Amino acid sequence: MSTIDERLERLVAITEYNVQQICDLRSTTESHSDQIAESARQISDLRSSVASLVQIAASQSETIDLHRQTLEVYRQNFEIVIARIDQNSAEIRGLQTENRRILDHLFGQQSN
Repeated sequence: MSTIDERLERLVAITEYNVQQICDLRSTTESHSDQIAESARQISDLRSSVASLVQIAASQSETIDLHRQTLEVYRQNFEIVIARIDQNSAEIRGLQTENRRILDHLFGQQSN
């Protein structure tokens, strides 16, 4: 009988140990389930953030393109202004030359 009692005691001890292990596993599983749910929420938040960043980047890209176009218009306008300045400078030099000839002619005739 004592062998049967010893076996029963060992079985009870093993069963109690297994019950404790099952409880620990249940607790761990619940904890992991909570962590998985939290991770899923964080992933969803990250996806939303990434989508927002992509949208902002696209908007900024459009803005940069508009600035490039505006800069190109300014560059073209600047080239037109420079060309007009060059043209006006040439006309001014021509007028100065003509005025000098006139003055030389007038003062040259007065001194004769």
